[in-house]
Amino acid sequence: MLIKIIGGFILFYCIYAVFFFFFQRKLIYPVYYIQHVTEPQFHKFEKSRISFDENEVDAWFFPVSKSDTSKAPLIIIAHGNASLIDHWVDFLDRPNQMDVNVLLIEYPGYNRSTGYPTQQSITAVFVKAYDIFSKDKRVDRDKIIFLGRSLGGGVVCSLAKERKPAALILSSTFTSVRSFASQYFLPGFLARDPYDNLGFLENNKIPLMLVHGSRDRTIPIEHSEKLKAARPDAFFVTYESDHNNTPPDWNDFWYKVQKFLKQHRLLYNEVSS
Repeated sequence: MLIKIIGGFILFYCIYAVFFFFFQRKLIYPVYYIQHVTEPQFHKFEKSRISFDENEVDAWFFPVSKSDTSKAPLIIIAHGNASLIDHWVDFLDRPNQMDVNVLLIEYPGYNRSTGYPTQQSITAVFVKAYDIFSKDKRVDRDKIIFLGRSLGGGVVCSLAKERKPAALILSSTFTSVRSFASQYFLPGFLARDPYDNLGFLENNKIPLMLVHGSRDRTIPIEHSEKLKAARPDAFFVTYESDHNNTPPDWNDFWYKVQKFLKQHRLLYNEVSS
């Protein structure tokens, strides 16, 4: 009888593990959950479509409002898994005042973009976008910064493995997707898209800024604390906030980003707080 119970449990666990293996991307990339939105109409930006494997994704370039033709730094932004590039548009006035270009890149399968989101497909799109926009005459290719929020932190770390940035900003992100497997009583090797941020940062000395909310219940602040332990030189900013409202004050966030970039001589211009 005991053998049958143990055998039944093992069978159930194996079925559960197989189910998780094949459906985990529905959790990581909840495209079905995100309400499609119409394209912003009252912001100045340049629309592009990045082609890959017979699919296309949106890429929106927000150039610096300068009358001269000099080059400026570029921040490439990767959003969270339940977000869209559209949701970032209202928070980009400050970088423009700092004379910093911004590039928003959508994930395959999100909103107007086609394809299917995986770590491989998203990284491929971001690499291609980097290669295109780093050659833009308005961009100083020696001052390209990657900024990722939540899942986007994993995206920009994956991108940084392929294209080295001048600096890396990780907001509300994790050590790796594998670290969440234990919550589901599963081994980490089942993660199909591991996004190993900790492993990457342990072996790279790219200037690093970390941002996290101390009340984050989705990705607890302990994740950023472990990243900080791996990179003691990182500039670590904390807020008294949860996951979805970090940063609680965007002006303060961009001011601290400015401080970080200035420290590493990546700004031509700065604005007061």
